[in-house]
Amino acid sequence: MAAQYFFKSTNRGDTWWMNKTDLTKNINRWAPEMSIMGVPGDKPMASKHDGYAASSTATQIRESPSRPGVIWVGTEDGNLQLSLDGGESFTNMIEKIQGAPKGYTHISRIEPSHFDPGTAFVAIDNHRNDDWKPYLFKTIDFGKSWTSVASNLPQNGPIQALREDYDDPNLLFVGTEFGFYITLNGGKEWKPFMTGLPSVRVDDILIHPRDRDLIVGTHGRSILIADDITPLEQMKGASSDLVLFEPRPAIQWKNDPQAQRHATNRDYKGQNPQGGTAIHIYANSDMGKGKLEFLQNNQVVSTMDVEVKAGLNRFQWNMRGPAPAGAVNGGRGGRGGRGGESAAGTAPGEAGAQAAGGRGAASGPTLVPFVAAGGGGFGGGGGGGGFGGFAAQGPLVQPGTYMVRLTIGTQTLTSSVDVLDDIWMRPQ
Repeated sequence: MAAQYFFKSTNRGDTWWMNKTDLTKNINRWAPEMSIMGVPGDKPMASKHDGYAASSTATQIRESPSRPGVIWVGTEDGNLQLSLDGGESFTNMIEKIQGAPKGYTHISRIEPSHFDPGTAFVAIDNHRNDDWKPYLFKTIDFGKSWTSVASNLPQNGPIQALREDYDDPNLLFVGTEFGFYITLNGGKEWKPFMTGLPSVRVDDILIHPRDRDLIVGTHGRSILIADDITPLEQMKGASSDLVLFEPRPAIQWKNDPQAQRHATNRDYKGQNPQGGTAIHIYANSDMGKGKLEFLQNNQVVSTMDVEVKAGLNRFQWNMRGPAPAGAVNGGRGGRGGRGGESAAGTAPGEAGAQAAGGRGAASGPTLVPFVAAGGGGFGGGGGGGGFGGFAAQGPLVQPGTYMVRLTIGTQTLTSSVDVLDDIWMRPQ
């Protein structure tokens, strides 16, 4: 941890070692030259402590994930310190950054690379000096030289959050005062990445290390999650006009009926991700209609009709085989979830008899799959829909590995997907 000094503990905080070097500019806020709105710093003023608890402290401390002992510290008065020996000594690298604003700036983010110990990204916030530009710099030689990678980011919006992808060193995410942006080429070009995200200050970014969900923390507008960014991580190898990406594993989630019982209508319910798994296809141009097939032992067990348009396409596979021949709609469907009760993300017409514990025509085990069977019901899984029959559906596929085959016109592409069982450990 760090204040104006660097501290280190090797026994979980029982004792701490301190480097006695002050890493900040050690500003004396009461010096005459430190004026506020024209009032010298040593004179009485009403604004001396407005929104300010302390001066000359650390804002960032980050250790390189690719080499332990390489430690970066940024301060709120504009210093950028680097240690190569685990904090025993530090060197201020801020003067090496050509193009960085001068004076008492704010080091808002430091992102050491996961791929190379000499590579790091630094964001500087200078809006306290009426400069609202985004400043983002990259070094590949431990801070000896720097290049700007802010490129085409909007000029009105300092950077508040920064994250490098775990798999692709050229995939970066940036949160500014007013939005969220992505680059696929290491900062040469940035694009807005805000489908479903309001224009809001983004304060933090995390990538789930297992599921590869992108988690964004905003200022006053909740936590938002972009499910499954694995196709973005695979875009580095997408050089063809048509690409079928490798899907992440699909899990046949089970619902706990008891978890659907709520003691009060004041319970907050977030939105669950969709059931099944996403199949991603990239196309340089509109490709028209095609077919996705899922095979095991060279036998087709599930199909989806798709229409592929220019850009990145996402199709949600519900992990079901074809409906039995001659199946017809049944009687009254089960009760759909009210609001967030349903198994969110089911396809239209698949809303929730089993999602809410099942009542009526539900089929399947007591612990029902996350991908709901059954139909309309009241509420239809958080929508409208009244009473009605349930759409006939095929059975869920068994856990295992499946080939994914995309056919569009004369083109055929293949990948594979693992379907995993949701295993619950029951008490003995």
